[in-house]
Amino acid sequence: MKKNRTQTKLRFNTQKDERAAKAIRFAVAFVCFFVLLAGVSFLLLLKYYDFDLSKIAKTPEEESSTVQPETVAAEEIRGEYNFLLLCTADADNEVRFAAFLTVDMDNGELSVSPIAADKAIAAPDGTSGTVQQLLDAGGMSLLVNALEYTCSVDITKYIRSTDNGFKNVINAVGGAVFKVEESINVHHDDLTFILDQGEQTMNGDTLLKYLRYYDGNDSKQMDILASVLRQKLTASEFESADRIYTKMINAVESDISVFDFETIKRGVQQLIAAGEPVSIH
Repeated sequence: MKKNRTQTKLRFNTQKDERAAKAIRFAVAFVCFFVLLAGVSFLLLLKYYDFDLSKIAKTPEEESSTVQPETVAAEEIRGEYNFLLLCTADADNEVRFAAFLTVDMDNGELSVSPIAADKAIAAPDGTSGTVQQLLDAGGMSLLVNALEYTCSVDITKYIRSTDNGFKNVINAVGGAVFKVEESINVHHDDLTFILDQGEQTMNGDTLLKYLRYYDGNDSKQMDILASVLRQKLTASEFESADRIYTKMINAVESDISVFDFETIKRGVQQLIAAGEPVSIH
Protein backbone atom coordinates (compact mmCIF):
# COMPACT_ATOMS: atom_id res chain seq x y z
CA MET A 1 0.00 0.00 0.00
CA LYS A 2 1.48 3.31 -1.15
CA LYS A 3 1.44 6.34 1.09
CA ASN A 4 0.91 9.85 -0.36
CA ARG A 5 3.62 12.06 0.81
CA THR A 6 3.60 15.82 0.38
CA GLN A 7 7.02 16.95 -0.37
CA THR A 8 8.07 20.48 0.54
CA LYS A 9 10.72 21.93 -1.64
CA LEU A 10 12.99 24.42 -0.02
CA ARG A 11 14.74 27.06 -2.10
CA PHE A 12 17.96 28.56 -0.88
CA ASN A 13 18.94 31.97 -2.27
CA THR A 14 22.50 32.25 -3.29
CA GLN A 15 24.57 35.41 -2.92
CA LYS A 16 24.19 35.95 -6.66
CA ASP A 17 20.40 35.98 -6.36
CA GLU A 18 20.47 38.48 -3.47
CA ARG A 19 22.72 40.84 -5.44
CA ALA A 20 20.32 40.72 -8.39
CA ALA A 21 17.31 41.50 -6.17
CA LYS A 22 19.07 44.45 -4.58
CA ALA A 23 19.96 45.80 -7.99
CA ILE A 24 16.32 45.61 -9.13
CA ARG A 25 15.05 47.36 -5.96
CA PHE A 26 17.64 50.12 -6.36
CA ALA A 27 16.70 50.62 -9.99
CA VAL A 28 12.97 50.92 -9.16
CA ALA A 29 13.64 53.35 -6.30
CA PHE A 30 15.89 55.47 -8.51
CA VAL A 31 13.27 55.67 -11.27
CA CYS A 32 10.54 56.68 -8.76
CA PHE A 33 12.80 59.35 -7.24
CA PHE A 34 13.66 60.72 -10.68
CA VAL A 35 9.99 60.91 -11.71
CA LEU A 36 9.05 62.66 -8.45
CA LEU A 37 11.92 65.13 -8.74
CA ALA A 38 11.03 65.91 -12.34
CA GLY A 39 7.37 66.51 -11.43
CA VAL A 40 8.18 68.87 -8.55
CA SER A 41 10.68 70.76 -10.70
CA PHE A 42 8.05 71.18 -13.44
CA LEU A 43 5.48 72.56 -11.01
CA LEU A 44 8.00 74.97 -9.50
CA LEU A 45 8.90 76.17 -12.98
CA LEU A 46 5.24 76.87 -13.75
CA LYS A 47 4.85 78.72 -10.46
CA TYR A 48 7.95 80.80 -11.22
CA TYR A 49 6.33 82.03 -14.42
CA ASP A 50 3.08 82.88 -12.55
CA PHE A 51 1.11 80.00 -14.00
CA ASP A 52 -2.09 79.39 -12.03
CA LEU A 53 -1.57 75.84 -10.71
CA SER A 54 -5.27 75.54 -9.90
CA LYS A 55 -5.98 75.54 -13.65
CA ILE A 56 -4.41 72.09 -13.94
CA ALA A 57 -7.26 70.56 -11.95
CA LYS A 58 -10.02 72.46 -13.78
CA THR A 59 -11.95 71.31 -16.77
CA PRO A 60 -12.35 73.67 -19.75
CA GLU A 61 -16.00 74.21 -18.79
CA GLU A 62 -15.02 75.28 -15.29
CA GLU A 63 -12.49 77.77 -16.63
CA SER A 64 -14.90 79.34 -19.08
CA SER A 65 -17.64 79.70 -16.47
CA THR A 66 -15.42 81.49 -13.96
CA VAL A 67 -15.66 85.26 -14.28
CA GLN A 68 -13.43 87.48 -12.19
CA PRO A 69 -15.33 90.45 -10.68
CA GLU A 70 -14.17 93.86 -11.87
CA THR A 71 -13.05 96.49 -9.38
CA VAL A 72 -15.58 99.34 -9.43
CA ALA A 73 -14.15 102.77 -8.63
CA ALA A 74 -15.95 104.78 -5.97
CA GLU A 75 -18.29 107.31 -7.54
CA GLU A 76 -17.17 110.89 -7.15
CA ILE A 77 -19.35 112.95 -4.83
CA ARG A 78 -20.71 116.12 -6.40
CA GLY A 79 -23.12 118.89 -5.41
CA GLU A 80 -23.71 121.06 -2.35
CA TYR A 81 -24.60 119.85 1.15
CA ASN A 82 -25.71 121.81 4.22
CA PHE A 83 -25.15 120.64 7.79
CA LEU A 84 -26.73 122.27 10.82
CA LEU A 85 -24.30 122.74 13.74
CA LEU A 86 -25.83 123.60 17.10
CA CYS A 87 -24.56 123.81 20.66
CA THR A 88 -26.76 124.47 23.68
CA ALA A 89 -26.25 124.62 27.44
CA ASP A 90 -26.29 121.38 29.43
CA ALA A 91 -29.32 122.29 31.53
CA ASP A 92 -31.61 123.92 28.93
CA ASN A 93 -31.88 125.06 25.30
CA GLU A 94 -29.84 128.24 25.75
CA VAL A 95 -27.98 128.55 22.46
CA ARG A 96 -24.18 128.80 22.54
CA PHE A 97 -23.87 128.91 18.74
CA ALA A 98 -25.88 127.87 15.67
CA ALA A 99 -24.46 127.67 12.16
CA PHE A 100 -24.76 126.17 8.71
CA LEU A 101 -21.74 124.23 7.47
CA THR A 102 -22.02 124.28 3.67
CA VAL A 103 -19.91 121.82 1.69
CA ASP A 104 -19.47 122.64 -2.00
CA MET A 105 -18.03 119.48 -3.54
CA ASP A 106 -17.89 120.95 -7.05
CA ASN A 107 -15.55 123.78 -6.01
CA GLY A 108 -13.86 121.99 -3.10
CA GLU A 109 -14.89 124.56 -0.50
CA LEU A 110 -16.48 124.64 2.94
CA SER A 111 -18.12 127.67 4.51
CA VAL A 112 -19.51 128.34 7.98
CA SER A 113 -22.47 130.75 8.21
CA PRO A 114 -24.00 131.92 11.52
CA ILE A 115 -27.64 131.64 12.50
CA ALA A 116 -28.32 134.57 14.81
CA ALA A 117 -29.77 133.60 18.19
CA ASP A 118 -32.50 136.26 17.84
CA LYS A 119 -33.33 135.41 14.20
CA ALA A 120 -37.10 134.96 13.67
CA ILE A 121 -37.84 131.67 11.90
CA ALA A 122 -41.13 129.95 11.11
CA ALA A 123 -42.12 126.37 10.41
CA PRO A 124 -44.62 125.40 7.66
CA ASP A 125 -47.28 124.77 10.33
CA GLY A 126 -47.04 128.42 11.43
CA THR A 127 -44.96 127.88 14.56
CA SER A 128 -42.43 130.70 14.78
CA GLY A 129 -39.79 132.08 17.09
CA THR A 130 -36.05 132.03 17.72
CA VAL A 131 -33.84 128.94 17.57
CA GLN A 132 -34.24 128.39 21.30
CA GLN A 133 -38.01 128.94 21.22
CA LEU A 134 -38.45 126.39 18.41
CA LEU A 135 -36.30 123.88 20.29
CA ASP A 136 -38.51 124.37 23.32
CA ALA A 137 -41.65 123.95 21.19
CA GLY A 138 -40.72 120.88 19.13
CA GLY A 139 -37.09 119.89 19.40
CA MET A 140 -34.68 119.38 16.51
CA SER A 141 -37.33 118.17 14.07
CA LEU A 142 -39.31 121.41 14.29
CA LEU A 143 -36.15 123.53 14.21
CA VAL A 144 -34.85 121.82 11.06
CA ASN A 145 -38.22 122.23 9.30
CA ALA A 146 -38.39 125.91 10.28
CA LEU A 147 -34.85 126.68 9.11
CA GLU A 148 -35.41 124.92 5.78
CA TYR A 149 -38.71 126.77 5.28
CA THR A 150 -37.47 130.23 6.33
CA CYS A 151 -33.94 130.11 4.89
CA SER A 152 -34.86 128.21 1.70
CA VAL A 153 -32.13 125.65 2.33
CA ASP A 154 -32.06 121.84 2.39
CA ILE A 155 -30.43 120.60 5.58
CA THR A 156 -28.62 117.36 4.78
CA LYS A 157 -27.90 116.35 8.39
CA TYR A 158 -27.65 118.00 11.78
CA ILE A 159 -25.30 117.75 14.76
CA ARG A 160 -26.42 119.11 18.11
CA SER A 161 -24.33 119.03 21.25
CA THR A 162 -24.62 120.31 24.78
CA ASP A 163 -21.68 122.04 26.47
CA ASN A 164 -20.39 118.72 27.76
CA GLY A 165 -20.75 117.02 24.38
CA PHE A 166 -18.85 119.84 22.63
CA LYS A 167 -15.98 119.51 25.11
CA ASN A 168 -15.81 115.75 24.53
CA VAL A 169 -15.70 116.15 20.75
CA ILE A 170 -12.92 118.76 20.88
CA ASN A 171 -10.92 116.62 23.31
CA ALA A 172 -11.40 113.61 21.02
CA VAL A 173 -9.71 115.47 18.15
CA GLY A 174 -6.85 116.65 20.35
CA GLY A 175 -7.90 120.25 20.94
CA ALA A 176 -7.15 123.19 18.64
CA VAL A 177 -4.51 125.93 18.39
CA PHE A 178 -5.40 129.63 18.37
CA LYS A 179 -3.47 132.86 18.45
CA VAL A 180 -5.02 135.04 21.17
CA GLU A 181 -4.61 138.68 20.17
CA GLU A 182 -4.79 140.04 23.70
CA SER A 183 -5.00 138.60 27.21
CA ILE A 184 -8.48 137.67 28.44
CA ASN A 185 -9.48 137.76 32.10
CA VAL A 186 -13.16 137.12 32.67
CA HIS A 187 -14.94 136.73 36.00
CA HIS A 188 -18.71 136.51 35.62
CA ASP A 189 -21.30 134.43 37.42
CA ASP A 190 -21.63 131.99 34.51
CA LEU A 191 -18.23 132.42 32.82
CA THR A 192 -14.82 132.59 34.46
CA PHE A 193 -11.52 132.01 32.62
CA ILE A 194 -8.10 133.48 31.87
CA LEU A 195 -6.15 133.34 28.61
CA ASP A 196 -2.70 134.75 27.99
CA GLN A 197 -1.80 136.59 24.81
CA GLY A 198 -0.14 134.51 22.11
CA GLU A 199 -0.53 131.04 20.66
CA GLN A 200 -2.61 128.71 22.82
CA THR A 201 -3.55 125.04 22.49
CA MET A 202 -7.11 124.84 23.79
CA ASN A 203 -8.90 121.78 25.09
CA GLY A 204 -12.66 121.42 24.92
CA ASP A 205 -13.39 123.35 28.12
CA THR A 206 -11.18 126.33 27.21
CA LEU A 207 -12.40 126.46 23.62
CA LEU A 208 -16.05 126.51 24.72
CA LYS A 209 -15.29 129.41 27.07
CA TYR A 210 -13.42 131.15 24.25
CA LEU A 211 -16.51 130.83 22.04
CA ARG A 212 -18.81 132.01 24.80
CA TYR A 213 -16.56 135.03 25.40
CA TYR A 214 -17.59 136.18 21.90
CA ASP A 215 -21.31 135.61 22.52
CA GLY A 216 -23.20 138.00 20.23
CA ASN A 217 -20.22 138.33 17.85
CA ASP A 218 -21.36 135.79 15.26
CA SER A 219 -18.53 136.58 12.84
CA LYS A 220 -15.82 135.85 15.44
CA GLN A 221 -17.52 132.63 16.56
CA MET A 222 -17.69 131.42 12.95
CA ASP A 223 -13.98 132.23 12.49
CA ILE A 224 -13.22 130.05 15.51
CA LEU A 225 -15.31 127.14 14.22
CA ALA A 226 -13.82 127.46 10.74
CA SER A 227 -10.32 127.38 12.24
CA VAL A 228 -11.09 124.15 14.11
CA LEU A 229 -12.32 122.52 10.89
CA ARG A 230 -9.34 123.83 8.92
CA GLN A 231 -6.92 122.30 11.42
CA LYS A 232 -8.68 118.93 11.59
CA LEU A 233 -9.61 118.33 7.94
CA THR A 234 -6.13 117.24 6.88
CA ALA A 235 -4.82 113.89 5.70
CA SER A 236 -2.82 113.23 8.87
CA GLU A 237 -5.64 114.22 11.22
CA PHE A 238 -8.26 112.31 9.24
CA GLU A 239 -6.41 108.99 9.59
CA SER A 240 -8.27 108.46 12.88
CA ALA A 241 -11.67 109.49 11.48
CA ASP A 242 -13.40 106.24 12.45
CA ARG A 243 -12.25 106.49 16.06
CA ILE A 244 -13.28 110.15 16.23
CA TYR A 245 -16.71 109.38 14.74
CA THR A 246 -17.34 106.71 17.38
CA LYS A 247 -16.50 109.14 20.18
CA MET A 248 -18.37 112.03 18.56
CA ILE A 249 -21.61 110.17 17.86
CA ASN A 250 -21.81 109.10 21.52
CA ALA A 251 -21.33 112.69 22.68
CA VAL A 252 -23.87 114.48 20.45
CA GLU A 253 -27.38 114.23 19.07
CA SER A 254 -27.33 113.66 15.31
CA ASP A 255 -29.16 111.99 12.45
CA ILE A 256 -25.85 110.92 10.86
CA SER A 257 -25.81 107.13 10.63
CA VAL A 258 -22.80 104.86 10.18
CA PHE A 259 -23.65 104.61 6.46
CA ASP A 260 -23.94 108.41 6.20
CA PHE A 261 -20.55 108.76 7.86
CA GLU A 262 -18.91 106.48 5.29
CA THR A 263 -20.20 108.80 2.53
CA ILE A 264 -19.12 111.91 4.45
CA LYS A 265 -15.68 110.40 5.05
CA ARG A 266 -15.30 109.67 1.35
CA GLY A 267 -16.33 113.25 0.55
CA VAL A 268 -13.79 114.70 2.99
CA GLN A 269 -11.06 112.47 1.56
CA GLN A 270 -12.03 113.75 -1.89
CA LEU A 271 -11.69 117.37 -0.67
CA ILE A 272 -8.34 116.64 0.97
CA ALA A 273 -7.07 115.00 -2.21
CA ALA A 274 -8.16 118.06 -4.21
CA GLY A 275 -6.13 120.43 -2.08
CA GLU A 276 -4.81 120.64 1.44
CA PRO A 277 -5.60 122.54 3.56
CA VAL A 278 -9.29 122.44 2.68
CA SER A 279 -10.63 125.86 1.75
CA ILE A 280 -12.89 127.09 4.56
CA HIS A 281 -14.40 130.52 4.98
